[in-house]
Amino acid sequence: MAGSGVACIGVACIGARLYRGRRHRAGALSGSRASSGTDTSTGTIAEPEALGTRLYVNLAMAERATEIAALPVDGVGLLRAEFLLADALGGAHPRQVLAEGRRDDFVSSMGEALLRITTAFAPRPVVYRTTDFRTNEFRALTGGEAFEPVEANPMIGFRGAFRYLSEPEVFTMELEVLARVREQTPNLVVMLPFVRTLWELDACLDLIRASDLGHQRDLKVWIMAEVPSVVHYLDDYADLGIDGVSIGSNDLTQLVLGVDRDSETCAELFDERDPAVVDAIGQIVEGCRRNNITSSLCGQAPSNHPGFAELLVGMGITSVSVNPDAVPARPSCAGRRRTSTAARRFTARRHRPQRYPLANRAGHDDAVSGPVTSNCTGWPPAVVRRASCRPRPLWAARCRSATSMATRHPVNRARITLPNVA
Repeated sequence: MAGSGVACIGVACIGARLYRGRRHRAGALSGSRASSGTDTSTGTIAEPEALGTRLYVNLAMAERATEIAALPVDGVGLLRAEFLLADALGGAHPRQVLAEGRRDDFVSSMGEALLRITTAFAPRPVVYRTTDFRTNEFRALTGGEAFEPVEANPMIGFRGAFRYLSEPEVFTMELEVLARVREQTPNLVVMLPFVRTLWELDACLDLIRASDLGHQRDLKVWIMAEVPSVVHYLDDYADLGIDGVSIGSNDLTQLVLGVDRDSETCAELFDERDPAVVDAIGQIVEGCRRNNITSSLCGQAPSNHPGFAELLVGMGITSVSVNPDAVPARPSCAGRRRTSTAARRFTARRHRPQRYPLANRAGHDDAVSGPVTSNCTGWPPAVVRRASCRPRPLWAARCRSATSMATRHPVNRARITLPNVA
């Protein structure tokens, strides 16, 4: 892949090649999509390769595509659709554009702008996040007041996957754009934002499958992990066939800590490095690893906080997406070696307070025992606890089984009686 291999991650400037840890013992992932790495001739576990943590870039405007594509990055980890959409709509609300019969004009204009980006980065992947305007932003468009409700807290209101299901005509118009662009540049990846529940994702995937985009070969679909419920549903999301999860650390922090990220009064409470947020991120990364799907992070934390990117690498995350100004001008020379500085840091983590991703978990070779006596990261002591490695209690597994695929819709879910867990 062009631009792959090595790069510095954010301000931490970590070499992109790393040792991802030993694989699960034979049979530990029986029934999952992950490979055990077993040598069938000897019955032993083959030594894993040094795998790369890819460095992606965040992008919003087509005008900068050629410039940013020249940077040593592995692709676009977050392409925000909102600016492209607003330009293609001419400042009008999408439902007004449909009402005026200007659908084809929108599809043509939006497709042209998007194609500039996918062409500039080809064959590197471009992860396109479908429209995630909130109601207050949609109301600001021409004609928006006629279509949008007034919400007290749009951040957790009518947005994301639920909006697609409520306004399928708008979502399918966007899918038509993606289908046309992907016919010419198959490096386009689709990512659904703000997925709250299992039934929402299932229904959105049905809309994609029913569109021209869903009939194209090798289509990859990711979701954003912004809502804490993804920690519970991740295995079920993977069963539905998603190919990756990108952690939106801004929204995830907001919802885990209950802090409005736009509030100046509570600004000091908003911290992606809080132990509760790090715990959630660690569980998501481990869940992706368990299901053999891509894990990524596209929030501001790696760009804003030195050391956060290194923590993600230690967790075993597949990729990190940062702002263009956090990308170095050229790759780190450390990456020319098979095992770089980042790799050595990762393999030495048993001497450090972080215990991601597999510490003290049954069935893994790299379990760590004994207390850690030093904190060499400069992070608060509570952050480095091994929270993401807690085993799931049996009662939680029973509840999960009772609320399985058959109960994904709220109407059906109300008919289910959960087991007595007292």
